[in-house]
Formats: sequence, C-alpha cells, structure tokens
Amino acid sequence: MTELIVQVYNPGFIACDSIKKAMLSVPGVLAVNVSKEQETVTVMGYEVIRQSVLDKLTELGYPEKRNHSSYLFND
Repeated sequence: MTELIVQVYNPGFIACDSIKKAMLSVPGVLAVNVSKEQETVTVMGYEVIRQSVLDKLTELGYPEKRNHSSYLFND
C-alpha cells in the first residue's frame, strides 16, 4: 500500500468532503484523510500516481504548498 501526504493551502472544513470525494476518483486511491489543522491531504492506495493526485488537488483549487514536499511511503 502507498501513502502520499501533501501539504495544501487552506483545506476548509466544508471542502473536506468534496476533496475526499474527488480524491477517491483518482485511480488507485482507496482512502483519503484531510486535516484542516495540519493543512494536509493524505491518500492511501495501490499504484497511486503522485502527479495525478497533485493535478486533482490543483483542479479543486488546493495546490501543493510551494517550498513544501509531499511525502510518499510504500510498504
């Protein structure tokens, strides 16, 4: 399983559900967690393509924070 953690700009509480729903449409994504406090979106799944996740977040209006890294973990 792969876990990708992305820091984004201001994922407001109301947006959390729409972000989760949209992220689940990305191929390979099985689960999503959005943290308003930490301003992160965590996606988990198999064969998750980082750029596909970043493109979808940007499309939704939540681009990856500049000067921050996304973190990809595989087991």
